Amino acid sequence: MKTARGISLHIGINSVDDAHYQGWDGQLVACEADAEDMQSIARGLGYETTILLTKNANRRDVRQAMESAAQQLVKGDIFLLTYSGHGGQIPRDAGLSGFNAYDSDTTDELDESWCLYDAQLLDDELNHLYGQFQDGVRILLIQDCCHSGFSDFDSGPQVTQEQGVGSGVENELPGNIEKSRNEVESEFLEEKKPAATGDSSTPLARSMPKESIDKTYDMNRDFYEAIRKAIPVSDSPDAAPASILAISACKENELAMDGTFNGAFTSAFLSTWSKWAKGDSVGNYDEFYVQLAEQLGRNSSTKQTPEMYSCAKDPVWISTIKSAKKVEWAAQQPLQI
Repeated sequence: MKTARGISLHIGINSVDDAHYQGWDGQLVACEADAEDMQSIARGLGYETTILLTKNANRRDVRQAMESAAQQLVKGDIFLLTYSGHGGQIPRDAGLSGFNAYDSDTTDELDESWCLYDAQLLDDELNHLYGQFQDGVRILLIQDCCHSGFSDFDSGPQVTQEQGVGSGVENELPGNIEKSRNEVESEFLEEKKPAATGDSSTPLARSMPKESIDKTYDMNRDFYEAIRKAIPVSDSPDAAPASILAISACKENELAMDGTFNGAFTSAFLSTWSKWAKGDSVGNYDEFYVQLAEQLGRNSSTKQTPEMYSCAKDPVWISTIKSAKKVEWAAQQPLQI
């Protein structure tokens, strides 16, 4: 009987190239530490691990690491992908047409992204990379960034609602979500502006500022549109790729916060995991998620609710129907190979 294999990739980005991001350096404190701590967990569980930090967390190396994992893993194996950094956004060109099997924003005017060091990695690209994994491979995605509910599948993530966790409001229309997100960000950033003394103790949100989103896209429009056009387009997608379970740092109308040692979400994840590693808690992903949400609620002074959701193995795999219950391996012990 074949023993399952685990490969993991851990990305932590404390700053970005201000030349590409038009003067914004995206300075954060704890993302590299997040990646190192998540790698330590994975290594202890027997994963073959790769870590990419700040300048090494560039588009080429991230894509190559994911493509390499896709080529090596087969049915029954697992790919663990963790990301800590800024969540970004890129306006969508209204002139684009056609159905993209990997497009997660068919009803949204924005592509969500990860702010890698040299440039953004679009959610469409991530979905295309996920689609390269073989049927039967498990993909576990853990994200500590803003907009993390949107960087995978479509514009309506659904949190599991075990034991009352999750209100279901995250299924509201994308336009309402966008308005809520912008209001939350502007109010928070105004309230949390550092004092004139240069106080650096103010917690930072892991979200690319609206001004930087616009400038970066305006000055790199051809670059990003070329990326979009290179993603395969299909009128009738029928692929049945690996099943994906995602655990993300916050709802779309909330902010994922940085911290002194770890991000707020990662800190709660580590605290929750330490109990499971010691055997104080046992169970499946649903039970782990419930404890994680409770821990984050106790730890964070800013409202931040983690989400867990999935894309079930389905002939049309980009689906509006989401539930962690759809992924059979969510009944397994968390992170186990």
